[in-house]
Amino acid sequence: MRTIIFILGLIVLAWGIVFLIKPNVSKRMIRFWAFSRLILLGAIIKLAVGILFLIAARECKVTWLIVVFGLIGCLQGIVFLAMQQKKRRAVMEWLLARSLLMHRVLGVATVLIGAAIAYGAGIPSVTVQ
Repeated sequence: MRTIIFILGLIVLAWGIVFLIKPNVSKRMIRFWAFSRLILLGAIIKLAVGILFLIAARECKVTWLIVVFGLIGCLQGIVFLAMQQKKRRAVMEWLLARSLLMHRVLGVATVLIGAAIAYGAGIPSVTVQ
């Protein structure tokens, strides 16, 4: 489980780098997820990943950090599932209206979050038998 959390942290970090270098990718992803039923799938995935973080937290190096990210993921998933479609769409349109600089700032935040998740999980040890 710790390895899965570590890998997820590295994936988030890599996406952050992509968003930082090419902020239009961030806008394209928002458009892809936002204006269809996929937004509900995204909310369910967030909720599932949040639960995974909560389950795996006790095996991680910095348990409280993984618990915090797990709770945030669960909260995001629940809020987006509970929100009316009109409000979800408004949030996504607001994000799309932000400047490329703002998307780069979000990329930096994503890099930091990914690094924090990977650090919190701890580098998994490889045992050769």
